[in-house]
Amino acid sequence: DEQSLPPHLNLVAKWQPLSIAAEQYRMAATRLVLSTEGRGSTVVEVTSALKGEGKTTTVVNLGYTLARDLGRNVVLIDCDFRCPALHSYVTIPASSGLVEFLDDELPLKNCLSAIDEVSCSILPVGNVGKELNELTRIQQLKTRLPELRNNFDFIIVNTPPVLPSATMGILSSLADMLILVIRAGVTPQHL
Repeated sequence: DEQSLPPHLNLVAKWQPLSIAAEQYRMAATRLVLSTEGRGSTVVEVTSALKGEGKTTTVVNLGYTLARDLGRNVVLIDCDFRCPALHSYVTIPASSGLVEFLDDELPLKNCLSAIDEVSCSILPVGNVGKELNELTRIQQLKTRLPELRNNFDFIIVNTPPVLPSATMGILSSLADMLILVIRAGVTPQHL
């Protein structure tokens, strides 16, 4: 159960590479690469209906697998401003993050954290003490996407859950692809 493990241990692609779950992430990553062949840089947003369905775990495992197993250069961006979690997976932290990048306080390279030695970077939310008007921040991200596309094969965005957030309407307009995570046997069908 995702809720009972420390966040970094949910990175099954690293800690349990021979597990069925890790193999499922390899299959998903391979499908993603094949479906975007020739497209250039791809923005993938991962969301769920509600909090706790495994979207952040999916973002990290998918990004890690794309980088380690398929040789892609990947950045994971935490746009879940109310409940940021990607920083929990960082092994080499940066002092800043998305907010500082969007505000032009620091260049992109100074805002990226790393997971091990694979080509998968994390752009955490950053200074949560700053103004985090989500809708404004998403508009800022839209203007910075060309720079991100120039630096990464895959930009995987960890978004807020769909139902309690108005942000998803704007965020989804930035994506080339949207992945909806549904927790089997838990997510109510009507949602």
